[in-house]
Amino acid sequence: SANADVPWPSDLFQEPSSFRPPSPEPQIIEHTIHDGTCLKIKLVGAHPLWGKSSFHMQLGSQSFRRIELIEFQTCAKSDQTLLPFYDRHVLYPASIRLSRYIQENAKKLFPDNLSIKVLELGAGGGLPGLTCALSGASLVVATDFPDPDLIKNLEWNADENLPASLRDRLIVKGLKWGTKLDGDDFQVVRTILPHESTTSSPSTASSSSPGFDLILLSDLVFNHSEHNSLLTTCEISLNNRAPTSKHPTPSLLVFYSHHRPWCVTADEEFFVIARQRGWKCTRIIEDKNAGLAFPADKGDPTIRGTVHGWILTRH
Repeated sequence: SANADVPWPSDLFQEPSSFRPPSPEPQIIEHTIHDGTCLKIKLVGAHPLWGKSSFHMQLGSQSFRRIELIEFQTCAKSDQTLLPFYDRHVLYPASIRLSRYIQENAKKLFPDNLSIKVLELGAGGGLPGLTCALSGASLVVATDFPDPDLIKNLEWNADENLPASLRDRLIVKGLKWGTKLDGDDFQVVRTILPHESTTSSPSTASSSSPGFDLILLSDLVFNHSEHNSLLTTCEISLNNRAPTSKHPTPSLLVFYSHHRPWCVTADEEFFVIARQRGWKCTRIIEDKNAGLAFPADKGDPTIRGTVHGWILTRH
């Protein structure tokens, strides 16, 4: 036909420049930790992990992931089924409070002459992991979803905030929950401990047993469908040695806020599942003055502004 010879416009399916708002730029938050050190925490502005639908939620202390609509229906009130789209990362109160707890308990968490390895899950900007590296941990492995933008952001924060003498204490890895660092990665972890030496004895070097001595989870329990995957990662990554008078008990530190007050029960199902899987769960922090991550959000600000902290052990 005559119309068959009419060329299609090359931009027929091209979105106009104004169709989607531009992604927010990364931001750098200055945060002063307990000892007076000012850290510059870079937080990415936008990321494909957030998804393309209208249903978004935070993942980790500064990371995001799309949550399916069913997740909202499970724990939402009838008049409040959707959350606003958070278009940028923030430095969450749970991350700040966990960082403070680490500093206040550094001597107990990182005894002198012991090699203590730390794993951070869903690290985002990595404030708690950075705090561990600055507070005496021998090695910190900060992990987030294995995407180049998230990993590069973590690397930038490590380069920016750790002095050269401590930089090799923190390495960054991509890690999906429900899995562990593969054998090659873990071998790297064991061979680059900065304070490890051939003269270290089993009584002074925790690396004689494989696994991490401390695992950090900051603002992760909101992701209800991932509770079992998180616990699986912790179970296969935690050092399995029995506690002694000299070594801290291998443990998880789980800090979080109830950003959705109508989901308190669903958030705390994490600890119900953990106990069923053999974990001992002890509440250690309830800070009602931690502050709000999103002041304009709906829901009781007293609930949203409280940070809860738990320690989980296997023994």
